[in-house]
Amino acid sequence: MEKNVKLFPFYKLFSYDILFYYAINVIFFSQSKGLSLSEIALFSTAYSIAAIVFQIPAAIIAEKLGTKLSMIIGNILCLTWGLNLIISNSFELFIIGEVILALGFSLKGVTESPFLLSSLKKLNRADEFAKTESKGSVLYFLIEAIACIAAGYLYKANEYLPIIFACICCLISTCIAFSFNKINKSAETVSSQKYFSDLKAGFKYIFKSKRLHALLLFTCVFYGVISSCNVLMKSYFAEFGLSPEGFGYVYAVFAIFAALGSKIQNILEKKFKNKTLQFFSTTYLFLVITAGIIAMFNFKNNVIINAGIILFAIQQIFKGSYRIIIKQYITRYTTSTIRSKLMSIYYLSEHLGAAIFTSLISVLLANFKIGMTCTITGFLLFIIILFVLQFMESRVGLSPDKYTTRDRIDLLEQTNAEQK
Repeated sequence: MEKNVKLFPFYKLFSYDILFYYAINVIFFSQSKGLSLSEIALFSTAYSIAAIVFQIPAAIIAEKLGTKLSMIIGNILCLTWGLNLIISNSFELFIIGEVILALGFSLKGVTESPFLLSSLKKLNRADEFAKTESKGSVLYFLIEAIACIAAGYLYKANEYLPIIFACICCLISTCIAFSFNKINKSAETVSSQKYFSDLKAGFKYIFKSKRLHALLLFTCVFYGVISSCNVLMKSYFAEFGLSPEGFGYVYAVFAIFAALGSKIQNILEKKFKNKTLQFFSTTYLFLVITAGIIAMFNFKNNVIINAGIILFAIQQIFKGSYRIIIKQYITRYTTSTIRSKLMSIYYLSEHLGAAIFTSLISVLLANFKIGMTCTITGFLLFIIILFVLQFMESRVGLSPDKYTTRDRIDLLEQTNAEQK
């Protein structure tokens, strides 16, 4: 298990997301493939819908095949998606590629964190989960900064080179997954009928907790915010004429700020305590609204681009911290019997929010310029997040004596089961 823990940060470096791709994907599809910004936005919607559909099947596959083999298959599917980008030239085939990518990341999503946590638990080092995850995230964001700069120049040399390098990274993560030590689980041999019974029981257990209700609702909405902002950022810079090399440098800056956020997530959590998620979400949307208002004024393009760089870079600090913090909140008080099922619901919530809000973005982009789209989106989501935070107030971040009797019993049962 020690080998798994040592390799995991390097695995996450190549597996966390697609390197070399996101810095140039909008100009790749718009300039090389001739698609509109609203069509490109629909890729995110298609990915999210497919990810919703695949969450339970992914959990079933992971339970039957084991975490290691599921991670391998997930990375191979990501590689297949990259190859599809190279050989395809139609909107429909790109949508199919997004579906393949969604299945790949669904498999990785329900297995990677449980795999790391199970490895650490076997070494009696479960308290190192956030530290190990953070290390992998920081490595990813730092390398992504270099990859983003390189992607701009690679695209200028040949439009397919960034995609080829992205495929190479997927291949490396697949090889690292092969080298992990397998975690033996008797549950891997259960029948499908029993698995569905266990899955149903696990979901019922999860939904008894008001604390988890609130966290999953927040996850749904705030990840929808993050996904929407990712689309808006790229459309923002594309509309104001940022060059391929410029995209590379801008996204390198964003990667560095995201790495900083991953590095200081524990500092931010200690500072804001039970107000951390509230601070992250409201500030995130305030920055979107500000960028939109600036874009609506008749400033020179370089002024608008520079303002966007500053505002969206600050967002990346929260983005880098958020995923680590929310996973800690979600997986706290869980046992191995429900952890993968809980992660399925967690990712299901994320992708539901992303599907809803990115579809809204595609409609707005088809009818408004980017400044108005950012402003409308920011205000609308700000109102929604305020309602969610109000719902969370009596359910999350409380002292133990403030939880309901049912939640206290559930948390105690979970903790005792884990200790045994």
